[in-house]
Amino acid sequence: MKKTVIFVGLFVFVGFVGFYFSFDNQSPEVKDVASSESLWSIGPGYRIDFASNPRIMSYEDGKLELGYQSNTVELLDHPSESGYIAISYDGYEFEEGRQFAPGESFGNGLEMLSGTYRRFMVSPDGVVTSASSLDRENWVLDAGNRLEIEIDEGERIGVSTFFVDKFGGIVMLYNHDVYDDEGHETILVGRAYSEPSDNGMNFVVTDEQILEMYDEKGRMMSFADPNAVLLPDGRVRLVVMYQDPDNGYPPQGKNGTLYSFVSFDGANFALEEEIVSWDDFEEFEVVSLNDPKLLVRSDGTEIIYVAALIPATAGEQGTVGNYKYVIVSLTKE
Repeated sequence: MKKTVIFVGLFVFVGFVGFYFSFDNQSPEVKDVASSESLWSIGPGYRIDFASNPRIMSYEDGKLELGYQSNTVELLDHPSESGYIAISYDGYEFEEGRQFAPGESFGNGLEMLSGTYRRFMVSPDGVVTSASSLDRENWVLDAGNRLEIEIDEGERIGVSTFFVDKFGGIVMLYNHDVYDDEGHETILVGRAYSEPSDNGMNFVVTDEQILEMYDEKGRMMSFADPNAVLLPDGRVRLVVMYQDPDNGYPPQGKNGTLYSFVSFDGANFALEEEIVSWDDFEEFEVVSLNDPKLLVRSDGTEIIYVAALIPATAGEQGTVGNYKYVIVSLTKE
């Protein structure tokens, strides 16, 4: 279900010029999502049954290792140590998963300019730590903290995503929640940055909110589950999930829409399109979409893996009442 939304861009002058001409001279402040058809197609069936929290662990020589949480009762920020890894060579058919090795759930790490691999861990109270490796097999916890994000009492840091930008710096995008005087929550996407010369050892918060967008009722939209990838052309694509507050929380209500934002510098993001909503699925009923993860294959194909909450079928034991999570996919050629 396409929606009309208002996007307030966060641009310096140079960045604004780049975005202005990239969107056919349409002002970045207002983007009518309903006027553009999504280029993403929904894949048939689902990739992994009884699975949620997809995570791209590695992709090399056409081999994808996809992490996931099996038989999920409640969604977590990332697959835990009890999660699994499934392997695919075409991005669609997956071999039976194996369980995570100790520490593996923290990911395969990013390659720094120094040649060191570093992976980052973020606690709900905003403390960012890291571990380093020279071979991606033997990891050593780095001394100290990379960042301590200041948050108010009762707030928390949620899902985060890290990527190396085209300059060699490390970008961290992260969810954090804020509450108004009436206790209503809004989930924001903040940004922290590590300069190329720091090799991921020191981060500074640059923005507490990079996606200021409002719905048709004038309410700031909450964007959860950020996942960002550096594209081959140097742009960054950021995929997020939005839940309409008027639809209710799944499974009592049906909710979940994925949006795509793009950036030329890894700092200023403009709305690209609404990718898919829960009610776009026709093969089976979907009541929720959560935790999108983007893969760019070597042939240029882009695939989004996302957890979908669907009704359990006859003879199945649902993990969330009479529902279960499965991982579905969307493809952009």
